[in-house]
Amino acid sequence: MGVRIRLQRQGRCNRPYFRIVVTDARVKQKGKCLEIVGYHDPLAKTEDVGTKVDLDKVRRWISVGAQCSKPVADILRRKGFILPARSRSSKKKKPETAGTAGGKEGAPAGSGTK
Repeated sequence: MGVRIRLQRQGRCNRPYFRIVVTDARVKQKGKCLEIVGYHDPLAKTEDVGTKVDLDKVRRWISVGAQCSKPVADILRRKGFILPARSRSSKKKKPETAGTAGGKEGAPAGSGTK
């Protein structure tokens, strides 16, 4: 099971408010979360008032393998939290050969569309 730390939108129209939640990666944005670790108000006057994160809970979830989404990672960096380096996925890209990098090989010179 892949666990993500991501934003869950709350609030009303033109007044967004986000919870920072730990959730299963397969669950929808408004779906069930495992734990709420903070909140973020993008329209707050100052960052200190608009964002609160329990860094101990975040540290615990990251230690068991949770991955942060990019917006949450940015918020955590602004709070002074140093994220561990992401491990590379096990999927390896196929190496490109020199001949396939240019696009269509072997097509006649005048075979473009009319």
